[in-house]
Amino acid sequence: MVGSNNSAGTMTPEEEEEELQKKIGARIKVTAPVKVYHVAKLGEEVDLCGMEGAVKQYVGLWKGKRISANLPFKVEFVVDSATAGGKP
Repeated sequence: MVGSNNSAGTMTPEEEEEELQKKIGARIKVTAPVKVYHVAKLGEEVDLCGMEGAVKQYVGLWKGKRISANLPFKVEFVVDSATAGGKP
């Protein structure tokens, strides 16, 4: 039957939030070059490609409204500061 599938567009905000909360705690590995420039303890840019981490929070909703975050999950990476920037 046409139009009877339950696609992401037909989910209520509550259902969508519940689905996204299931991803919290998932282990991930970065497979594309992504540089971040706001790492306070390192003070320099960090390339995340090849690093592994855990999903900590979904940040695509703010005060109950959807925001246009292009990377809507906070991920925690454990980085050894001696090897992250190539400095001893």
